Amino acid sequence: MVEQVFARPRDVRNAWIVWLVFFIVISVIVASPSNRRTVVPAYRTASINWFQGQDIYGEGIHGYLYLPQACILFSPLARLPFPVAEVTWRALCIGLLAVAVFRLARLGGKEGDWEFFPLMTVLVIPVAMNSARNGQMNLPWAALMALAAVSLAQRKWSWSAFWLSLGLALKPLMLVMILLAAALYKPMRWRLALGAAAVLAFPFLTQHPAYVWEQYGAYLQKMRVAGNPGEAHRFSDLFGLFSSLGIHASSALQTVVRAAAALGALLLCRLALRKRDHVRGTILLLCFTACYLMLFNPRTENNTYVVVGVPLALLGAEAILVNRSRLSAALFPAMVIGMTAGYEISRGPNYWMSPLSCLVFLGYCCVLLFRGSEPARAVATR
Repeated sequence: MVEQVFARPRDVRNAWIVWLVFFIVISVIVASPSNRRTVVPAYRTASINWFQGQDIYGEGIHGYLYLPQACILFSPLARLPFPVAEVTWRALCIGLLAVAVFRLARLGGKEGDWEFFPLMTVLVIPVAMNSARNGQMNLPWAALMALAAVSLAQRKWSWSAFWLSLGLALKPLMLVMILLAAALYKPMRWRLALGAAAVLAFPFLTQHPAYVWEQYGAYLQKMRVAGNPGEAHRFSDLFGLFSSLGIHASSALQTVVRAAAALGALLLCRLALRKRDHVRGTILLLCFTACYLMLFNPRTENNTYVVVGVPLALLGAEAILVNRSRLSAALFPAMVIGMTAGYEISRGPNYWMSPLSCLVFLGYCCVLLFRGSEPARAVATR
């Protein structure tokens, strides 16, 4: 029944219409004079300050938290009237995410000629709502991670390096996937080194070298402060979940656990590429990378879970449409609701529903990795 609703050829067209409606709804919200839930002013101010030679970071754990490259790339929008910039930025973010979901869907459904895009659309959009409304970098970050994974799976090494390098310019946390790709895919190493060098050199084309170095130093100082928010601040990572249960870990212990988890993520990704075929292994690498980033980044917010929502939607579409598992038909929507519920369902933010859902998804990925046979996708036909 589900495949009859979500896997018909015309449903691809309908899915694109859903993305368009999603963009229109978000645009109406952000263009409203009463809208206050937006981070675009931070990008806009940083961009203006950069070209005026002023400090772009400021003090404290909040404010502009990205490399200078992000505000430079945002500069064409900073010159637009503010409502126009708001809507244009959402168009770029939502459009890029839709394209990434489409390409990941085609990769995942290729072997069995399955059409995953419509169901993936239904699963991704709820998790993307908050970041889309706020205009956060999470949408392009999630999209670029997915596009990089598709290119890795297709052995298009230069394209993958491009997507990862662009992601680094927009969101420094892309460094996690860059390091994993460099460690696990030999053809990526020199390409990523070249891409990282180009990203770091880019700001020198737009400002005086002394000012660029000064802002790089300010960025490092900002990251030392923002990356250690202290035990008084709660976020939706693994330790936010523990804190909600009354289990509190010291900052030192959290650092040790995060380092151990990084090694664990590397091991899981390596096993995925060894135990599964190249495409399946790369998809699992995307899943494990996203889970690590959500559970062990000290600044994970509920909005950030769109990053794991994209690969979750792929495995969910596969489980529901190909494996036809009744358990999965309930489990994956439940995980989506859990990752959305941090703002959309509960009264005020909570810090346990999103990481708990991510932990369940991580467990599901581990089952796919360690079970004896290849998933049904590899042999399924209509």
